[in-house]
Amino acid sequence: MANAVRWPTDAGGPLRDVSWNAWQRAVRTNIEGTADTVRNALPHLAASDAGRVVLVSSGVAREGMPGASAYATSKAALEGLCAALKWETAAPGTLVNIVSPGFTETENNLARFGDDVRQSVRARTPTGTLSTPEDVAAAVLFLGSPANANITGAYLPVAGGIN
Repeated sequence: MANAVRWPTDAGGPLRDVSWNAWQRAVRTNIEGTADTVRNALPHLAASDAGRVVLVSSGVAREGMPGASAYATSKAALEGLCAALKWETAAPGTLVNIVSPGFTETENNLARFGDDVRQSVRARTPTGTLSTPEDVAAAVLFLGSPANANITGAYLPVAGGIN
């Protein structure tokens, strides 16, 4: 699994207000950190005849979110990376996919967002439930396992029916 996250901290806010340095830090972490991890793993994965890469994106990449332009842009770039890698790696036997969690009930999210935000997200989610870390882990485990014999280039939202 390849996941690097720089959530909008200093890169949060409207694009016009985000400094170029903050924008670059977010992009470098979310795109370059992930790409570097994958680049270094690929020779080992190709040698295994059953390599699996699971990138972690975010529904924010497709749906957007106020104040998250750097994060959304960098996570959306993972779709381009996945699209290219499926062609570059499938013949040697490495499958590359994306899991895209929606709002997930992690300790960090529960501390950061109040019940009003969680209720609002639930109301806009077809299942009416928020994802758990276990939901996300199950999707990553499947795509990263031998049970995934021929899925590559897929985008799998784990978000109760949104994104």
